[in-house]
Amino acid sequence: VMTVSQATPMGDMDIKTTTTINYNDFSIESDLETPQGNMSMSIANGAGKMSMMGQEQPLPPAMITPMLKEVKNSYVNIARIYSTLDAEYIGTEAIDGTEYVVLKVTNDGAVTYLLDSKTALPYLSRTSDFNPQMGKVVTAETTFTNWKVVDGVAYAHSTVTTADGNKASSSTVESFKVN
Repeated sequence: VMTVSQATPMGDMDIKTTTTINYNDFSIESDLETPQGNMSMSIANGAGKMSMMGQEQPLPPAMITPMLKEVKNSYVNIARIYSTLDAEYIGTEAIDGTEYVVLKVTNDGAVTYLLDSKTALPYLSRTSDFNPQMGKVVTAETTFTNWKVVDGVAYAHSTVTTADGNKASSSTVESFKVN
């Protein structure tokens, strides 16, 4: 369960979200409490649907593809399948006086991770992809903080995502369960 603060032209919109992700088949089930009402989204076998106020409609591929890519390139999935991936040590990068190890991983596209040299946990992920909503290639960076270990899995309980340097969203995890 997490609260996501999504940046919109009219200001930030807080959305309480309960999501279940199956990393074996990359299925996603999400229940969202939005200001407009409750919404459910699900993705399975490459197809998705959205339900709100008794209406159901298919999710377009332009929504499904980036959601699946985000799950496949998430640090949880990367840690799960690391031995099957191509990874390249790039060097180090300093941010605010802290030196991070830079690792480029190729899975569903390329993702660059900046890892804390003491804990090996990701501090930041960076991707560049075409964003159909913006009509251009966008560099997205997500910072991961407030790490907690739940049932042997380290999980960042706070994230901030920027798109081309502009804040796009932030999230705070309220509870996390490993099945």
